[in-house]
Amino acid sequence: MIGKLFLVTFLVILSGCGNSASDRAIEFTKNVFQGKTLQPEEWLTVEARRSESFDQFGGLSALMRQSKLEAERKGGVATVRVINTEVTVDKTIVEVEVTFRNGEKTSSRDIWKQEDGTWKMAP
Repeated sequence: MIGKLFLVTFLVILSGCGNSASDRAIEFTKNVFQGKTLQPEEWLTVEARRSESFDQFGGLSALMRQSKLEAERKGGVATVRVINTEVTVDKTIVEVEVTFRNGEKTSSRDIWKQEDGTWKMAP
C-alpha cells in the first residue's frame, strides 16, 4: 500500500499537478492571440530567448501583435485545442490547433521543455 501511495505521489509531482506541456501550450496560444503581454522569462527557455532567429523575428511582442491582428481579421478565436503530442525523455512536442470564428483554422507544432520547474517553449 505504501509503495502504491509513493508511486501515485511521484507521478503527480512528475506531471506537474495538471500543469502539463499541453496545458501551457494552450494557455500560451490563447494569450498570444488575445494580445496579452507575455514575459519571455516565463514562457521561453534560456536557449530560446538567446536564439538569433527569435531576435530577428522580433520576439514575443512581434508574435503577439501579428497573432492578435490575425485573430481580429478572422472574427476572433473560437477554440484552441491540442491535436497531437509527442513525449520524449527531454521534451514534449505539442501541436495546437486554433479555430477562428470565421471557420478558418491554423496550427503550430512547438517544442516544450521543463526549465526551473515550468514548461517553456524551446527552439
